[in-house]
Amino acid sequence: MKKLEPPFEDLNPHDKHLAYCAMDTMMTYELYDILNSKLIPPHRQTYEFERSLLAPVMTMMKRGFRIDMAKRDEALLFCRDKVSSLTSTLDSLTEAVFGHKLNCRSHIQLKKLFYQLFLNYLKYQI
Repeated sequence: MKKLEPPFEDLNPHDKHLAYCAMDTMMTYELYDILNSKLIPPHRQTYEFERSLLAPVMTMMKRGFRIDMAKRDEALLFCRDKVSSLTSTLDSLTEAVFGHKLNCRSHIQLKKLFYQLFLNYLKYQI
């Protein structure tokens, strides 16, 4: 967190937090006019669209929303089966090509696959 100016140093933690929130709000408000004037039409459309979603999203956050647990379980089962099938296919391919299976949840192994093995292969193909 950014260091607060001296008048805020003597505040208790709760009031310091409130002061920080107030400063954050104030700075955002002051920047609005500057940034708003620089929005070009496509970006303005995106901004207005996202802004229009704030009320429904806040309502959903406050109230929550219903979840059809049967559909959720069905979708979850489908996704797990799909992941299992794709992992099996990937295992078969990597074992055939590289002589070992790839742990697709390992960012280290994925980096090695995409940035070392594939790029080296592509260099020799061009």
